[in-house]
Amino acid sequence: MLGSGGWGPVSRTLGRTTSKVLADLVYSYPCPADAEATDASTGVGWGAVARTTLSYGKWPERVLAATRTHKDLAEAKTARSQRQDDQETALGEGAGASEVGGHLMEEVERPAVEGGVRVPISPMELMTHAYGVKAVRLACGDARGWNGQFYSRCDDLSAVMVMAAGRARSPAMAEALRIVREAETGVAGERRLRSRLEHIGTHDNKVADLLSRGLVSQAVALVEGQFGVGSCRIVELPEAYLRETEERVCSAFLRDEEGTR
Repeated sequence: MLGSGGWGPVSRTLGRTTSKVLADLVYSYPCPADAEATDASTGVGWGAVARTTLSYGKWPERVLAATRTHKDLAEAKTARSQRQDDQETALGEGAGASEVGGHLMEEVERPAVEGGVRVPISPMELMTHAYGVKAVRLACGDARGWNGQFYSRCDDLSAVMVMAAGRARSPAMAEALRIVREAETGVAGERRLRSRLEHIGTHDNKVADLLSRGLVSQAVALVEGQFGVGSCRIVELPEAYLRETEERVCSAFLRDEEGTR
């Protein structure tokens, strides 16, 4: 595990398994396991942690409404495709359309169930990673001896896949990826950051998960138990930035089903 100081990539913890890794001269592991991670909740908000720097927020109704609308449109589209496939099967022409459509939805979105409503979570998870990049910049963007390239963790496989590929077919995921790249670039005079996203089990992503559900005091207690009492720093991202990025992804949600870009 990493000591109290320094950025050396000594080991990483995934679930209950700790595996040694060789020093990576390009990307580093700045924090143990879930001490560098993000998480999004479809019913409450989002959370990001970078060592002792915590950031969190609540989704406005506009975002929640957009995800519900997207869910309804996606379900209607799937139903239409299924009816078309059934007709083609009856005519002996095969049923290829649902396979293609199903693959696309599976690759770029992971549905989540909260309050009995299934809504797409992956674009929100990827956008939250951008907020995590902002938290890393605040926590250690000026650290000496570090090249600004790091691994973070997320419990959404679709977000991890899109980050690894550097592209997305879904407008919502593509927009979220652009927001991540903008966060990495920063503004004039800031160091350029570069992130890679690794998967972490949902039950292991404890701190970010608590933040995303508004359980801030519990998240603080976990961090202080690892880094010491009084070590936490809670930062607020600019309100204008949050509203602007949320609006971009909300609009992209609707383009997903309209077939426009």
